[in-house]
Amino acid sequence: MNRETTPADAEHPTTVLLPLSGTDSRAVAELAERYERALADDGVRLADLAYTAGALSPHTAPHDGPRAAGVVATTGEARQWLADVSRQPPAAGLAPVDAGRLVLVFSGQGNQWLGMGRGLAAEPVAGRVLAECDEILTRLAGWSLTAELAATEETSRLEDPAVLQPVLVALQTAVVRQLESWGVVADACIGHSLGEISAAVACGALTLEDALYLAVVRGDLMREIVGSGRTALLGVSAEEAATRIARHGGDAEIAAWNAPRSTLIAGAAATVGRVVDELAVEEVFARMLPGSVAFHSRYVAPVHDKITELAGGIVARDAGTTMVSTVTGGVVPGSGLDSRYWGGNLREPVRFLQGVRFLADQGHRVFVEIGAHPTLSPSIIESLAGTEALVVPTLRRGVPERDALLTTAARLYEAGAALDFSALSPPDRRAVRLRPAPARRDTGPAVTVSPREAFGDLPGGLSLWRGTVTRTPAHGRFHLYGEPLASFALIAGTALAACPAGPYELDVRLAGGHGADAVAADEPYVASPAGSGAIEIHARTGEGLSPRATGVTRPRTGEDPGPVDVHALAARSGTHLAGSAAYTALAEAGLVADHPLVRDIWRGRGETLFRLTATTGSPVDVMVHCAVLLSAIPPDADAGVGVGVEGGAGLPVALDALTVDRPGAATWLLLRDLDEHDLDTHRLDTHRVDEHDLGEHAQGAGPGGGTAGHSVLVLDASGAVLAGAARLTLRHVPQAVLAERAAELAAARRAREAGAALDLAALAGADLGTRTAAIADFLRTELGRVLRMPADRVDPDRPLNGLGVDSIMGLELQGRLEAALGIEVKVVKLLRGDTVTEVAADLAARLDTGTPAAAAQAAGLDDPREIERLLANLDMLPPEEVDSLLQRLATGAAGTL
Repeated sequence: MNRETTPADAEHPTTVLLPLSGTDSRAVAELAERYERALADDGVRLADLAYTAGALSPHTAPHDGPRAAGVVATTGEARQWLADVSRQPPAAGLAPVDAGRLVLVFSGQGNQWLGMGRGLAAEPVAGRVLAECDEILTRLAGWSLTAELAATEETSRLEDPAVLQPVLVALQTAVVRQLESWGVVADACIGHSLGEISAAVACGALTLEDALYLAVVRGDLMREIVGSGRTALLGVSAEEAATRIARHGGDAEIAAWNAPRSTLIAGAAATVGRVVDELAVEEVFARMLPGSVAFHSRYVAPVHDKITELAGGIVARDAGTTMVSTVTGGVVPGSGLDSRYWGGNLREPVRFLQGVRFLADQGHRVFVEIGAHPTLSPSIIESLAGTEALVVPTLRRGVPERDALLTTAARLYEAGAALDFSALSPPDRRAVRLRPAPARRDTGPAVTVSPREAFGDLPGGLSLWRGTVTRTPAHGRFHLYGEPLASFALIAGTALAACPAGPYELDVRLAGGHGADAVAADEPYVASPAGSGAIEIHARTGEGLSPRATGVTRPRTGEDPGPVDVHALAARSGTHLAGSAAYTALAEAGLVADHPLVRDIWRGRGETLFRLTATTGSPVDVMVHCAVLLSAIPPDADAGVGVGVEGGAGLPVALDALTVDRPGAATWLLLRDLDEHDLDTHRLDTHRVDEHDLGEHAQGAGPGGGTAGHSVLVLDASGAVLAGAARLTLRHVPQAVLAERAAELAAARRAREAGAALDLAALAGADLGTRTAAIADFLRTELGRVLRMPADRVDPDRPLNGLGVDSIMGLELQGRLEAALGIEVKVVKLLRGDTVTEVAADLAARLDTGTPAAAAQAAGLDDPREIERLLANLDMLPPEEVDSLLQRLATGAAGTL
């Protein structure tokens, strides 16, 4: 994300929730544009805009209206998000959240991580709760909660259950109280094992002191049952698990119903081990959990009586919030949470599946998981398959606590929840007066600038700091083997439209990894300032804004060049070539111009003169058009025509010192060949286009080792200079690469026309490389949706788990990929470190075999080595996350989520 900040934001870098809502999608898009203008043009401070938008603006929509909420920390992030929303606003008709149907779900131990909860101390409500817990635990247990949350790897005692369990209860209680202060209030609570203590506090049945005392006692007793047996997670139903236990002696029992096909068993190590071994032979997921405790079974009976005795002084009370028990699977009154209940909580199996389904039967549809990291959410999703349940996590491993909780609030708001935006806003906020909304227009973006408006009538450029440039007609665009190819001219023209009025020079270069041949033609572009004369150019894609180029403006220092004697240049040139012949050479390279501009070409020593059909379009269009046309003409030593190489064409990647002197009809264009010695030293340092920047196809024959540079002058009929550039840099792209890119564009176009779905029939007839590219594009799009970021920002060569894909997201991706491809997709491929490119290559190769999904699922894991790799990665995950997620790898059940 762009980390642009205003000076005020730099002093207060607090993450905020910025809400948008309206009666329809169009209203939301217009509101996003209005807020973006407030940040960009009026210098409104982000915290003040968030407060005004949430607490003061009269735009709150009814629950059935579309909503969007951004969690942003800087002005740059906010503007980027607002631009994304204005391009792709939320749809209307979202199922609303009923405030009385929200369930808080409390996880047990196993999802802890070093450093969790530290950021909560900075939140006013959560900080007070943690301070109260610190005082209670210091008095009850003799140690400091604050010290434990701040502990290092060397000093942390979270491995001790007597420390861990009260820490988790304190953390969960602080999260709940903070959410409550923002307006997130539950109608019911449910807890998994230890989580029932926190649930009882949230419901009001236990005081905070009684809950922490119970957690300390419970954790201390856990030390006494070490060696009681083993616990294992099985990827089968509880009924099948019980059958297998009986087959191997019966010395174990069901310890937890997590989901329809996620069951925990506990008992004698020998029996549990034989069940695990049997399932492993059948290639069904089964994993022995670390430690030597047979949780939630008769093997922990020795501590059952002790916790009942020690909890005898706790007096629970009835409360207004319903609590659903995972001991019984139904409602338990507050007065029922006596000492005997807490003995059963430790001894009896966890009926989480039954409790969740009971809540769903009562009409509950929104489940918010309270814990240090989401571990139960996938089990809820599986248990409620086929319903419209909304499952939202809170804290996440490694994510700042405020960001994570605001994201929770944002998701609830988008679904229709009512929030207290006054409490959500930073304490130093203030109300701001926003400009009135502009009159609604029937078509077009908020600011649309035609080439004539931008370049034909305004001397010195356009005094706008934001705009979208549309091309009419599309002089600078080409078709690549029949597929539209966006011209660099449109990108540079968009940057030019964002320049301030007055004499200036503009440098533009494509962002790293984006050649002009890699940009789709139907992308509109938006340019905005980035400070110190810098300009950022983004494409508006289906997933939001994606960076395409950067620009730099500076005051113009040189004098306007005098007129050029074009007739003298033509007379002294060595060779004349008809424009039609040049377009024939361009077509042989695979490129066809939208609108031919060139009538004649005169080529001399190091310079080329073009006579044009008079045009008032963008001067950048004309520059790019002529340079690309010349690059496609193979060099002819005898004729002296052409600067290109055999096969292919040059595509622009950078433009230096672009100036626009005056409006007028372009009649002539002069290109002068340059080499590296012609570059200005300063410009070379900041805008060098080297082989690394240009990619693997930049090398080979041709000027500059694959690149060519020209200075450019655009002239009117008399030879007077209308515009110029010190250097236009092109890279040579071989014809084979152009053809490959055309095939990729065709596949992408077909995918867009099919509603972003993959065309399996077309993929079946394509070569492996084309299939891989299409699947990679599809996967990046789906990742963008899951990660809530533009698809073009998804690095195809970075591991998915490094992009932020966790187990929940992996299951979501698995379902989408399986639905699109009709083959099994193993979650382990998405979680253990594979990149987009690797996953796409694997799926493309398997798609070629035609193996149906059902057959692949029946086959289970690929081989024993796959199981070993899986287990190696599972050991890095919290046990409860493994419990509820990864058991479905062998059975294919994840596709039902």
